[in-house]
Amino acid sequence: MQMLSYVSPDEAALPLRERKKRKTRRLIINTAIELFSARGFDAVTLEDIAAVCDVSRGTVFNYFPYKELMILEFMDTYMADRLETIRGGLAQGNTAATLLWQALNVPKDAAVQWPTFLCITARELLHHEQDRADAAQHSLSYLPLVAEIIAAGQRDGTIRDETGADELALYLAEASLVSIARNCTRLTGTDLDALITYRQQILMYGVLK
Repeated sequence: MQMLSYVSPDEAALPLRERKKRKTRRLIINTAIELFSARGFDAVTLEDIAAVCDVSRGTVFNYFPYKELMILEFMDTYMADRLETIRGGLAQGNTAATLLWQALNVPKDAAVQWPTFLCITARELLHHEQDRADAAQHSLSYLPLVAEIIAAGQRDGTIRDETGADELALYLAEASLVSIARNCTRLTGTDLDALITYRQQILMYGVLK
């Protein structure tokens, strides 16, 4: 199971108090992921996570007021390496269409290992409380990268520009994630890949010129 353990050189240079905060944050997320995986997301409480971490419920709450935030941060970290590769392709001038396809495949591939967590991510992006939806959007580095790709395609004339890059990125992300979330718990393997690829093609036809 992948855990959050990497400490960047920048973090190593931070004051001790800040390093301890980040270490505690990682401990909470890693513990939560283990408990969610073992017991199911709904069966785990903040008190359960606090007890295993040997901290107070208030400490957990201060970092994560609700459990879904832990999932969002974990999924963002899980997808980080793939996103960095795509960002490198953007810097090298790869075509927007190619990069968008790669970006759409990131959550699809993540759903193979973490279908429940992907469903929670999609649900948070579409949450009926605007604050929750906004928190989900801001927690995912996936969205600004998709917006960068779209903006590059709008500048070179390969992507429709009637809609702003940020809004179009959110539309694509929401549509793609919801489609994946609705199917990744009932389909597997080539069946899931074929269905999602087909639906992504429809999305792409709507944004490419």
